[in-house]
Amino acid sequence: MIHKKKYRGRVKTLADEGWGIIESPEGDVNIHYTVPGEFIEYEIIEKSEGKLWGKILSIEKKSPYRVDIRCNHYKICGGCNLMHLDYEYQIKHKKERFISSLEKSLNHNIKIDKIYTENPFNYRVKAKLKGIEPTGKTGFIKKGRTDVVQIDRCYLFHEKLNDFISIWNNMENPPFVHQIDIFYNISNGKTYVFLSHKPKDVDFMKNFGENTVFMYPGDVNEPIKVKIGKFGYQSLPQLFFQVNYFFWKILQNEVEKQIQDINKKEKHDFAIDLYSGVGFFSPILKKYYKDVLGVESSEISVKLAKESFPEIKFIKTPAERFSFPKADLIFLDPPRSGLGEKILDKIIKKRYKNIIYLSCSYRSLSKDIKVLENNGYILKNIVLFDMFPHTPHIESLIVLERG
Repeated sequence: MIHKKKYRGRVKTLADEGWGIIESPEGDVNIHYTVPGEFIEYEIIEKSEGKLWGKILSIEKKSPYRVDIRCNHYKICGGCNLMHLDYEYQIKHKKERFISSLEKSLNHNIKIDKIYTENPFNYRVKAKLKGIEPTGKTGFIKKGRTDVVQIDRCYLFHEKLNDFISIWNNMENPPFVHQIDIFYNISNGKTYVFLSHKPKDVDFMKNFGENTVFMYPGDVNEPIKVKIGKFGYQSLPQLFFQVNYFFWKILQNEVEKQIQDINKKEKHDFAIDLYSGVGFFSPILKKYYKDVLGVESSEISVKLAKESFPEIKFIKTPAERFSFPKADLIFLDPPRSGLGEKILDKIIKKRYKNIIYLSCSYRSLSKDIKVLENNGYILKNIVLFDMFPHTPHIESLIVLERG
């Protein structure tokens, strides 16, 4: 049991998830909403997972990198961790954590070739909301909890998503729905909403107007058609799609640039797009490879990808069961957990000449790249994309070549 005691001290650093670290007589303490260099009064409130956790009582010396928090839900919602930091400082922190993680794992220095940044607000066009019993209102899971907090608006959301939240939560008796997946399609100005079950009474739909399209499990749902440059995609609100629309073209252009550098303007025979989803990167690969194979475990994602890009072959199979044929390049876009031992082993055995790896977690990336380097791969390029401002996450594009 922790007997709460008051202490004073200086915050020395930020951990991966944005918690400030401060030295106390009882050991290092993790305290949220702090900035390195600040002198604070705090108390230790609990010990869990072998760590001490505390909270700020007062800030005696503020950091110049602290900014006013515009969001009323910041300290209870589990979505953001860094909104109290100046945006340029957030970038600096994430870059340092990324480099530290990889260099510690790889045991050598790394170089970041470029960092892309865009508008740090209103960037999400896709989101998951949770229902609240018994009111039927909607919101996010609380920080460190399992219950849900009602939200008025999210500063990371496109305003069309916030319009939906406002209408839903201002209805007198909204239906209770466990989960709401929403996607605003900037291509046609419509908001697509997938409810985890169909309510008995659907009269509530009339509050949203004709530009809001509701979908339910078991119904025949018309796919969302998204135009990005020359390519037309099909998706659904509940399927994976890049959430930050500012980066759609940036990601595609950077992937294409790396492929051009690999191929030296020569069209190669075959590329594999592992974790292809609805085919976000597949048509980019097809521009430079005679044949492309998309590999995806979601049946509906494969179906939509085939309809969008009939000239590309897509198969439904978990990556762990994929046969991994020979190819000139393998493009990897795994979930946050990374590749894992089984998939890494198959990639290494096939001795693919070139690998492009898109990662949303530098922790899992660090482990995977270490294995690849230990088995003959050379790290060539690293590009970062701050696709998730105000959170600890940063997207990275890694290019490896077999030595």
